[in-house]
Amino acid sequence: RWVASLQTERELEVGAPAATTAVGLDFGAATTIMPSNDALAPIELPARLGRYERRMKRLQQQVSRKKRGSANRKKAVARLNACYGRMAAVRRDFLHQATTKLVAEHALIAIEDLAVKSMTASSAGTLEAPGRNVRAKAGLNRAILRNGWSMIRSMLEYKAAWSGVMLVAVPPAYTSQMCSACGHTAGQSRKTQALFECVACGHSANADRNAARNILAKAQQSLVR
Repeated sequence: RWVASLQTERELEVGAPAATTAVGLDFGAATTIMPSNDALAPIELPARLGRYERRMKRLQQQVSRKKRGSANRKKAVARLNACYGRMAAVRRDFLHQATTKLVAEHALIAIEDLAVKSMTASSAGTLEAPGRNVRAKAGLNRAILRNGWSMIRSMLEYKAAWSGVMLVAVPPAYTSQMCSACGHTAGQSRKTQALFECVACGHSANADRNAARNILAKAQQSLVR
């Protein structure tokens, strides 16, 4: 399909945000966005995206079974591309709605300053120096790219700028290992992917929620200095 893009430049008057609350956001592989506020539910990609992914896998198999250069292969590739485009549109539309809501309801949004490109680099290595845990790393890379971390940050950046909302990106070090209640940092406190239980004070919480609170606390501390 054809897409027409027109670019214009204008001055935009940015007022003060209507909301006064602050929130920390933890981007995860299992949970797309986890807010620090217990009153806010985790933000998950729509379930219908999984249906498109299963369909895309079947279409990829169909393409691989067609003879290269044949008309049937071209048709199969066209069906695969259409499915991929639809899947991307569903993800993009959902993230637009989620980020718009987050910006409208908060005056301060804290996120991690993640180097997504480096995080999703292949760990396959070379024949002389093969990588480790290649299959597990590939699965993690797919989960990160599926959840669209870079897209979420990009949307938050320009929507926050338009709305006068402050977006603060903090260093990601130890946000998942630090206790949001007492501040003790230990890798042993992260019991499982979903559970955080502090070995010092016994505080227990959802691991992603705990990390989101630490992200918000880091952002607030950086603004005070």
